[in-house]
Amino acid sequence: MVIDTLEICANDGEKGTLCYGGYDIHDLAAQSNFEEVVYLLWHGRLPNAAELEEFEGALPANRSVPPEILTC
Repeated sequence: MVIDTLEICANDGEKGTLCYGGYDIHDLAAQSNFEEVVYLLWHGRLPNAAELEEFEGALPANRSVPPEILTC
């Protein structure tokens, strides 16, 4: 049996399962949004409502691209 486990991810090719942070990828896709999954990957757990709101509020400030990159 081949099971690969990283700190954040577990993959069982024989069973066809892939988990991130202990959550099945299918459950995350069905029940979580992009920002929740990013939070999970960064913090090792899903956020509560207040944490998610704060995280979503902070994201736009970190999306800017430096001008020198845009002129390449």
